[in-house]
Amino acid sequence: MFEPVLAALLTATTATGICLGVPADVPTLARTLLGRAEAGADPAAAGRALDDYVEAQVHGELSLARDVEAVVVDPSFRGTETGATFAAAAGRYGFDLRWHAGFELPVERIDRGPSAVTLQHLKQLWHVLVRFGEPSRGA
Repeated sequence: MFEPVLAALLTATTATGICLGVPADVPTLARTLLGRAEAGADPAAAGRALDDYVEAQVHGELSLARDVEAVVVDPSFRGTETGATFAAAAGRYGFDLRWHAGFELPVERIDRGPSAVTLQHLKQLWHVLVRFGEPSRGA
């Protein structure tokens, strides 16, 4: 399944000179991918999903029973109605339901790293919160 995604990425990079939102050409993309492999990058380790991801769009029929191998869910849904809905769908359609480890960031650790980078990360977080969050019930 990786080959069609890689082919589309190479085609788009060739046509636009942009790869995952960053100016690049195919040789640069290849060097980057090979460099990560040579450096021993753990492919299972979480990355910075806001900066570097591949989004798949399905245009046509999608069968959960036929086309889905697994769904990975955030642990914040455990014990919730949404988590129960995921579990019911997994049972009904026969795909694996997996929970990722989840992420936490204690407030006292936010100030680590170069201040410009930290501020940019906080700005990204704020934009995501404003775009997808809901007003506080306590307000």
